[in-house]
Amino acid sequence: MNQEDDPESIESNALVKRTSKGLITSKGRRSQISLTSDIIRAAATSRTFNQTLVDESWMQEIWDWADNYELPEDVIPRDSIALLALESLSIREYDISFLPENIGRLSNLRSFHDWNSKLISLPESIGNLKNLEALGVVNGRIRLLPESIGKLNKLEKLYISNNQLTTLPKSIGDLSNLKLLEICSNRFDSFPEDIEKLKNLEVLYMSCNRFRSLPKWIGSLSKLKNLYISHNEFESLPDCIVKLENLEKLNISDSSLKSLPGSIGGLSKLKVLDISFNNFKLPPEGIEKLKNLEVLIFHGNNLKSLPKNIDFDKVKLELDYHSIPQTITQIL
Repeated sequence: MNQEDDPESIESNALVKRTSKGLITSKGRRSQISLTSDIIRAAATSRTFNQTLVDESWMQEIWDWADNYELPEDVIPRDSIALLALESLSIREYDISFLPENIGRLSNLRSFHDWNSKLISLPESIGNLKNLEALGVVNGRIRLLPESIGKLNKLEKLYISNNQLTTLPKSIGDLSNLKLLEICSNRFDSFPEDIEKLKNLEVLYMSCNRFRSLPKWIGSLSKLKNLYISHNEFESLPDCIVKLENLEKLNISDSSLKSLPGSIGGLSKLKVLDISFNNFKLPPEGIEKLKNLEVLIFHGNNLKSLPKNIDFDKVKLELDYHSIPQTITQIL
């Protein structure tokens, strides 16, 4: 066989030649390179170039949005590298009515706050902010949260008070790292069931809604430390509240309570109890068993007597002196 007929020839007069092993050969045995490697390298270069174009496109949408609302450079950087590195975004000083869909591509964002919100919704892309730890949209007009919010696996704090919510998405229960949930001053009349799944929840603000009862599952939130459910329509509390073994603060003021469950004394870590502006005439039974109680707030009730067996040298009692009998004021 002649050398020029051999497909495996080491030397060739051609500058480049394909061989039977899928290689290309330039003149000289040491210059063999893999065709596959060449293709991959070329594809990667093309992909990087194309991605750069796409990146500029989505960034431009955010920059146009920022220009429209006159957001300064220190809020939304106009530099691509600085924008990608953005970790905190606060727009509470601006009358912003919508967020661009591409806000979800700010992958390094850890906190987003809009305390004086004009927003009526959050984009579905909010769920792509995988590093988000704190999200606050307060004083807005939001009626529904996107289902994608459940994808925020690192979220620890969610503030969504003073909006128009009547329910929460089922995916809220997927926020396994959530420690604080604030949904005060919305339009809830029943507890969103999926809150039960938030086993790491430590602080729950649900004041100023239309709740009439606490669900039995409330006791399953065993890590809860602070529970604020004032300004609702409660007439009673369930016995299962005693299962909140780590509870330190309980505010159930401005409701319609006439009594507390006898099991209330089992809240061994409770330090602050606020039952102001209810319908108590007699001190609730069981509160004398709260051994770690530091503050007892009784404003706006018509008490006829003081709680018994409570050491008021250790427990600070707050109540309206003008609304209680003089016989009690003489004791204090």
